Amino acid sequence: MTEHPVEVDIVFVGGGTTACVAAGRLAAANPELNILLIEQGPNNINEPGVITPAVFVTHLAPDSKTALFWKSSKSPATKEREPMIATGGLLGGGSSINFMMSGFDLIPLLQKLETYHIPGRENHGYDGPVHVSYSDYFAQVAKEYLDVCTKRGIPRVEDIMDLRTGHGCARLAKYIHPVTGRREDAAHRYIHTQSHNRRLHIMTKTLVTRVLFEGNKAIGVEVIGNKNQDPDADQTPRKIIARKLVVVSAGALGSAIVLQRSGVGEAARLSKLGLDVVVDLPVGANYEDHSSCIIPYHVPNDTETVDPVLDQDKEVLETYLAQFAHGKGFLTTNVNDAGSRLRPTPDELKEIGPAFNELWKRKFEPAPDKAVFVQTIINGFLGPRNVIPPNSRFMMVANILAYPASSGHVYINSTDPYAPPDFRAGFLEDQADIEAHIWMYKKSRAVNLTGPPTACYDVEAKFLHQAYREGLQGPPFPRHERSHVAKLAALLSTHGAACKQNGNQDMLKNSGTVAVVKDMERIVQALGDDGLNFLGYSYGSILGATFAALKPNLVKRMVLDGVSDSESYFNDVLQWGRSSVQDSHVTLAGFASTCIEAGPEYCALANKSDTSQSILDRLDALYARLDTEPLAANTPYGPAVIEATTLQGFIFISLYSPSTWRSVAETPLNITVDQFTDYFREMGKISDIGEQFAAISGRCRGWPFRANERYTGPFPVLFVSLDGDPVTPLGAAVKMSKAFESSSLLVQQGFGHASLAHPSLCTAKHIQDYFVNGTVPKNGTHCTPEPGFIYPTNATNTKRAALTPPAPTDVVPVSVNWFPNRQCNYECTFCFHTSKNSFILPLDRAKDALKALTEAGMRKLNIRGGERLLHPTYLGEVFKFCKEELKLESTPLVNNGSKVTEKWLDEYGPYLDIMAISCDTFDIDTDLKHGRAENAKPTHIRRVFDVVHWCKERGIRVKLNSIITKHNFEEDVNDSISELAPFGWKVFQVLLLEGENDGAENGALRDARDLLITRDQFQSFLDHEEMRFLNCSQSSKTPERSVLEVGVQQAMQDARFDNKVFIFILFKRALNTYDFV
Repeated sequence: MTEHPVEVDIVFVGGGTTACVAAGRLAAANPELNILLIEQGPNNINEPGVITPAVFVTHLAPDSKTALFWKSSKSPATKEREPMIATGGLLGGGSSINFMMSGFDLIPLLQKLETYHIPGRENHGYDGPVHVSYSDYFAQVAKEYLDVCTKRGIPRVEDIMDLRTGHGCARLAKYIHPVTGRREDAAHRYIHTQSHNRRLHIMTKTLVTRVLFEGNKAIGVEVIGNKNQDPDADQTPRKIIARKLVVVSAGALGSAIVLQRSGVGEAARLSKLGLDVVVDLPVGANYEDHSSCIIPYHVPNDTETVDPVLDQDKEVLETYLAQFAHGKGFLTTNVNDAGSRLRPTPDELKEIGPAFNELWKRKFEPAPDKAVFVQTIINGFLGPRNVIPPNSRFMMVANILAYPASSGHVYINSTDPYAPPDFRAGFLEDQADIEAHIWMYKKSRAVNLTGPPTACYDVEAKFLHQAYREGLQGPPFPRHERSHVAKLAALLSTHGAACKQNGNQDMLKNSGTVAVVKDMERIVQALGDDGLNFLGYSYGSILGATFAALKPNLVKRMVLDGVSDSESYFNDVLQWGRSSVQDSHVTLAGFASTCIEAGPEYCALANKSDTSQSILDRLDALYARLDTEPLAANTPYGPAVIEATTLQGFIFISLYSPSTWRSVAETPLNITVDQFTDYFREMGKISDIGEQFAAISGRCRGWPFRANERYTGPFPVLFVSLDGDPVTPLGAAVKMSKAFESSSLLVQQGFGHASLAHPSLCTAKHIQDYFVNGTVPKNGTHCTPEPGFIYPTNATNTKRAALTPPAPTDVVPVSVNWFPNRQCNYECTFCFHTSKNSFILPLDRAKDALKALTEAGMRKLNIRGGERLLHPTYLGEVFKFCKEELKLESTPLVNNGSKVTEKWLDEYGPYLDIMAISCDTFDIDTDLKHGRAENAKPTHIRRVFDVVHWCKERGIRVKLNSIITKHNFEEDVNDSISELAPFGWKVFQVLLLEGENDGAENGALRDARDLLITRDQFQSFLDHEEMRFLNCSQSSKTPERSVLEVGVQQAMQDARFDNKVFIFILFKRALNTYDFV
């Protein structure tokens, strides 16, 4: 408790807005008056949290020393909740911590108070001590809010705080100095400006226990130190005499409590507490407060809001504070830059309800200047930070009931000044207030969201609860148990069932992409434009493609980025799911490889001895552990149980945005359940995160509505695609681009979902030139991302190498077969890679050529020809160069196995992706007939088993290549193949190649004519195996019917085999590797 005089002329009980204005004006008018302000909270002079408008909400923190929190009793009207009311708890009171909204009840006082910095407003003053301005900042959400309000029929006015306007919207002026950007609170403008006045006293952190009376005349006050502010505060009561006047100005709640402790109140209540009654009055019996409904809305995460300030983002705060030092920038706003005063229309009145209509006729209809609600747009989320996603951006709409019909009370329960009162806020206890809030909620959604609503649930909580249950169940991973899928399938179908039962049927049947296309057409027409400029990401690519197909004459410029396969989206949603995740393994590989390249300094997952594969192996091991031993963990959303499916979902979401990887490292319809279970299994094989996307595409299972208008293809347009997108693969962009003859495809190297996830100035410039100048980039244009985006050390072409595939129409050497030599130690009779000369290109020249090929787009080098390991060091150095320098993603070796040694594998195996070994038979005599031997020694078959064993010991994947001839087409090799267990096995029917293996008379060194077999004989070999062709026509691998069941020709037709496309790209779930088979 600060020092104070024992006798003054006037005592103000409470140092809030009223006290500061009244005391300051009295002191200025008569400097001889001894005036004392007693404030229970701290002084506010030059406190950053007070003078900085944008951080006013920090006063509402639970441990705040500058706000008082009053807990109301429970009430059925609030579903037995306990509303909390915050009031000013420091010098200046509410004017130090509130929204700083401009407006007063009495125009003459308003004019005397203000220096209004918007000219020409007759109801405002222009020479008062308090500066009122728009400040230096005007939020984008506030600008858009005003635009929407105007379009929704709410008139735009100059000033809704002129005490005359009952209905309209406007930019809001606040108590903020236009030059300094500081809050203009009552204490700073009326008290601190008179620091020279020695007769104006301030006592802070002091409680007034009671007003002293002689009879019914107030003569002073009794005070103690406030131990809520200072635990060691002196609790000895001390008296201060007021010679002239005691002014009780402690706010609606505080004043009632001080008066009751002083004997002013309802006699019956005070007598029970042993208090002498000075005056019998209903003090505290008619508490009224504005009930408010504050609704949050998520906004794009690049919107400038107060959220990073409240998140204590150091970089953002440093920028803002530097601006604020000059009275500029974001911190000069109270994040309430626009608002409305609202009254219902005659038609709306009919819908509101009888209780409010009675109140309307009595209170509002005769007073057109009375607004029913004051609505403000809040630029950010002012609630607890742990209930919203990290790094997200929000706005809020506050609907404040201006003249509530409900009322409550505040009564003391004890003479103890620290005892909480009997407080009932009374919110919503009058039906008129409930009816008003329901109308306002609907109206605010009409302003801030589009409609009409689907109304599948009568309250939003039911939908959120259902979504929570779905999340709790999660996709079935790593085990695809039917019971788990059955429960998840039932949960996923409940939304459709709710919509079918309760929803707006006409609206649901008229919802769909085609309906949105028609809306876009109407927007273009309404704006009077001659066409549409459109930039679409993800689903926006489907919407854009549909618009371009249906309304090609209205397309001016269109860029589709993060391209989804529109055809499968509309025709087979499960196939859309399959095709969507085809490249997700590339993104996951990028997650690991960029971490390795960045190193432990930047990526906590990376150890010095790590490889990309070892990181992914640890991830798989963690999945397995979490499957049996879930962990309890603290998350941004609170305590949670982490299961394998939880972690997989987290990884899946992170693949969308490489910018998060660093923090991550630190931390068809009516499908049966059996079919759905199989689908989850299939998606898990296609992609490491396939189960997560299966749950997304599976949401359409059982959806009971079909849009009245649908479009299924085909899909004039610039397509943009990353080559490492986890959910919109490059293949979808290639497919969609082919559907538009005049389109162009720009391929950008990078990870994440759509090009913005991994920014490239090259891509941005092409898109800008296209929209601004109409310059279409050449089909197949390649761009690279900016270096250091994911980790500071990552270069433009990271260790994942150039993933960019060729453009559909350009000649790019994606996969190159190189024949470094054509000599061989075997004499296979069917071989067409026979020795013509012994020349081998010098190693430095070979490296130059390989580098040039890589710069032209090579991603895979297949080393073929004669026996490559006749030159082991040369070949090993080539592999090392390809991996370490060129960063090629795939470098397989095809050889006969005879020259492979463990020493060579130890030295060069780390640079080898696949060891492909030629093995046609497991019968020694047949092998010798084929010439698969060196100096006629029957060692080849045993050597194959040895090499496979050595490779598997070193983690090198093995493939087998077999030629089927007249000597082995009847052989059953199943047992031997099973024992070797290669990851892939390619089987070829022996063929003749002119001048290579068609006899000496044709200039060939080999003669395979006697080895030829018929198609039926080749078929009979296949009959030993359950062989199926894979249908790759939809950017996926779908096994078709067995050749044993339908025959080769029908199986090939089922698989939609295209003779024009003879490249089968099999994407395996291995790190950093494309396997071109």
